[in-house]
Parts: sequence; structure tokens; C-alpha cells
Amino acid sequence: MKDITKNDLLQLARNDINIAELLFNNNIFSNAIYFYHQAVEKAVKYLGLRIGVYN
Repeated sequence: MKDITKNDLLQLARNDINIAELLFNNNIFSNAIYFYHQAVEKAVKYLGLRIGVYN
């Protein structure tokens, strides 16, 4: 399995947001919240890697 890069994390976060929006628009709120949360975690990790907080 390949290592996940910073850009991969950002794309995964975008994908999670897209999924969350689909779920939200279909009134599946608990799952939408889960995917929004996942997107935020990936975006924060991306930022941490970008500015050098994480290795």
C-alpha cells in the first residue's frame, strides 16, 4: 500500500465533504455529520503536515 501524501489527504477530505453533502441533502443527518467530521480531521492533518507540525 502506498504512503498517503499531503495532497491525498486534502483530496480525501474533499471527497468526505461531497459524501456528507449528499447524505445531508437526503436527510441522513447522523451519517452526514460523521463524514463532515472526517473531512475536518483530514483537513487539520493536512495543515499540520503542510506547516511542519506533523511528520
